[in-house]
Amino acid sequence: MEKVLGYVQKIESLDVDGIEPTAHAILGFDALREDAERPSLDREAVLGNAPKRTAEEFVTPKVVEGA
Repeated sequence: MEKVLGYVQKIESLDVDGIEPTAHAILGFDALREDAERPSLDREAVLGNAPKRTAEEFVTPKVVEGA
């Protein structure tokens, strides 16, 4: 605990006047792609790989008990 308090005192002694508060040490940017409409995959091509399917969906085993 003594080391932690010593570190806090060290931080408190820093001159931070004029420094803008931030949530992160490194300024970030939006790394996600633009949310733009684009063509989707062909349904038949995708469902053609499914072990079980309906006309429009994958069929998966039930994984929630009691439902």
